[in-house]
Amino acid sequence: MKARPLKIFGFLSVVLFLASCSHEKPFVDPQFIYAQPPSLGAGSSATGETDSPLRLGDTFSFNNPQQQWTVTGIDAGKVSWRNNAGDYLQTTMSTLLPPIRWGGSGTDLASGWSRLEHSESFPIELSKGYKFSFTEKRHSVRPPDITTAVWDCAVGGTSLILVPAGKVEATEVICDRNGREKIMLNYAQSLGHYVRQVIATDNGPVVRELVAYARAKK
Repeated sequence: MKARPLKIFGFLSVVLFLASCSHEKPFVDPQFIYAQPPSLGAGSSATGETDSPLRLGDTFSFNNPQQQWTVTGIDAGKVSWRNNAGDYLQTTMSTLLPPIRWGGSGTDLASGWSRLEHSESFPIELSKGYKFSFTEKRHSVRPPDITTAVWDCAVGGTSLILVPAGKVEATEVICDRNGREKIMLNYAQSLGHYVRQVIATDNGPVVRELVAYARAKK
């Protein structure tokens, strides 16, 4: 799969997804959290514009944990997702960013929304050496909690990597969260999503990879 240039107008979007924000609490990765039906209420932001190749019906299957996410809506700079357990997720068009809403019927583990605030470094382009930052203000409804996380990220090189789904050209993005957590993403510009996520923990790296991908027909 060959990547094409990608510009991100707004914020960069991951599905990156964790829990200990401005204070200590169990680590959770937002991409592993499920989303509630994708309708934004007052106070939640929908930021991030991009020439993403995502299409309605595109399906991404990941391991660790095993989940299959399908694009169910693309509207007003937001992407709605549903997984095989019946849960929902909403992201900006830039899927390297944390989700802006999550929850659903498939789990009672978590639900809530996030406001994403950018710094003066936006808009940006995924070019090697570029640095950017944003603030995630996370409002968890279940369990109730409000936390804040500052993300500082740097764009690395682009290379051909191998994941269970196959070979793909991907750009490395490394983020530092609140100065304590390190996350690395290999983002495939041709797919509009990361294909590998590595989270540094005290017990070693936690790796999540794309195991299957289905492109929706036009």
